[in-house]
Amino acid sequence: MMRIDAHHHLWALSRGDYGWLTPDLAPIYRDFCLSD
Repeated sequence: MMRIDAHHHLWALSRGDYGWLTPDLAPIYRDFCLSD
């Protein structure tokens, strides 16, 4: 049986606690909310 891991990563840049998330990662350097 094949299984798919469908978890999500959500973040808000305004929290300021994502040291790994820099403008160099342009495609994901934005907020990701449930509405996305």
